[in-house]
Amino acid sequence: MNLLNIAPIIIALCVAIQVPITFAVGLRRLASHINFGWDDDTNLMRKIRGHGNFVETVPITLIAITVAELTGMAQIWLIIAGTCLLAGRLIHYHSLVFTDSGATLGRAVGMTLTFTSMIIPAVYLLYASLN
Repeated sequence: MNLLNIAPIIIALCVAIQVPITFAVGLRRLASHINFGWDDDTNLMRKIRGHGNFVETVPITLIAITVAELTGMAQIWLIIAGTCLLAGRLIHYHSLVFTDSGATLGRAVGMTLTFTSMIIPAVYLLYASLN
């Protein structure tokens, strides 16, 4: 009997996203010969921030989704939260790294989806804990 069915899939997909975005930073560092910071290399800075934004939001969201699943959250809500997280992070990363303007609709959509993925399990966990 598996205690977790949905969270491991979401975690695996997040790892599959994080590996190439981490690798992209390393490759750009090698190409630009910049070992720390980003000097005046905007391409490197965007890759660093894309990676940073990912690691700033994904771990706590995965913890919330996992605990929500362990405490009985309906699978459909777990799938919705996971889909919002994955789509939000991909849209945000693409908009940040591959567009010229810093303030794009894609970044706003990506963050909205990411916040949605955080709020869904948080609301459930608060409700489940208080009842």
